[in-house]
Amino acid sequence: PPNWDDTRFQVKSYARPQSNFTDKSNHPTAKPVDLIKLFVEHGSKPGDMVLDTFAGGGTTGEACQQAGQRRCVLVEKEDDFCLAIEQRLGIQRVKR
Repeated sequence: PPNWDDTRFQVKSYARPQSNFTDKSNHPTAKPVDLIKLFVEHGSKPGDMVLDTFAGGGTTGEACQQAGQRRCVLVEKEDDFCLAIEQRLGIQRVKR
């Protein structure tokens, strides 16, 4: 970005999603949506395409939706996780 400020270097804590959280875990290595959203917002600009080659539970896709004005491509080989992503994000996969 053209202007870097100290907000990019602030230390933050994020709890791992669990079944009793609103941000539920649907994958064994789930990441907090707010953390991934921070990466999306700092690592891309509105209008950019974000690629997640190991989509898992779809956290990056949700983070892109929340950040707004980001498109994303999610790649996941496990059918169960693909189904979870479709339900979570309200999308339909492209099968090859």
